Amino acid sequence: MLSIVVVCYHSAAEFLGCLEAVFKEDAAQDYRVVAVNNSQDDAAAISAICDRFGVTMIQNAENMGYGRACNIGARHMQDSRYTLFLNPDVRFAPQALRRMVETAEAHPDIVALGPLQSGRNGRIRGKRRSVGQTQSFGGPLRDGDRGEAVVDTGFISGGALMVRTDAFLRLGGFDERIFLFHEDDDLCLRLARLGRLAYATDIVVEHRYGSSTPRTDELTRVRSWHLGFSRVYVIRKHHGRRAAMVSMLHAVMKFLSPEMISSKGRIKARAFFDGTRTALLNTDLSAPAVSF
Repeated sequence: MLSIVVVCYHSAAEFLGCLEAVFKEDAAQDYRVVAVNNSQDDAAAISAICDRFGVTMIQNAENMGYGRACNIGARHMQDSRYTLFLNPDVRFAPQALRRMVETAEAHPDIVALGPLQSGRNGRIRGKRRSVGQTQSFGGPLRDGDRGEAVVDTGFISGGALMVRTDAFLRLGGFDERIFLFHEDDDLCLRLARLGRLAYATDIVVEHRYGSSTPRTDELTRVRSWHLGFSRVYVIRKHHGRRAAMVSMLHAVMKFLSPEMISSKGRIKARAFFDGTRTALLNTDLSAPAVSF
């Protein structure tokens, strides 16, 4: 009934912890897991972890980007009723996966469902609007949002995003022109045309933000570039070029951030600005194929 797709990129240690949490479930045998590995130098380590848990592994010859890797995994298990896209640095508590499925079954009008996500400090964090979205679903998610209700949202983080597989496939999955970042914004905007998006506020997972991929200056630069590029791409795709022009102001404001006192902060700001500018100048709305 439930398939879980985990995309890895230099994340063997976090991937091991992710599977250990998943397979603590009493009914773990009902869940199928596929790992799609976008890095090549740790293929043996990822393969050994998959063998330990009886998990299917798909090894890509190069870094395909997050959305394309998710699509590869989803197509491999497209007969499932639900597909959960799960970051390697996310930890589900026992029974939480079962309750996610039960919640979706109880609300057939929901096409995508997410748990609340907390950082290592236990604090809930998250947004409820996709980029460029004007419809209001309330403020950002905070600790006070924990409860028993299923609350509507315009956005669910791709770190732990469960979709009805038929709806996901009907839309063609993630937009593969987006190499990294905001692919979940784009998917949520399209899924909302088919039904409700919601958070199950009684389910909280730990998301160890930023720990699934090592940080180097070059990787920081590439990630920040894609963060700027993809943000503009999604806004232009759904709201038009004029709406996307505001992103340049957003990019300029990065240079006023306190992060500018550090070399890494300066790398982020400059790369984000370059990615934003490239996307605004890109007349055919196609994302460049950039790998790292």
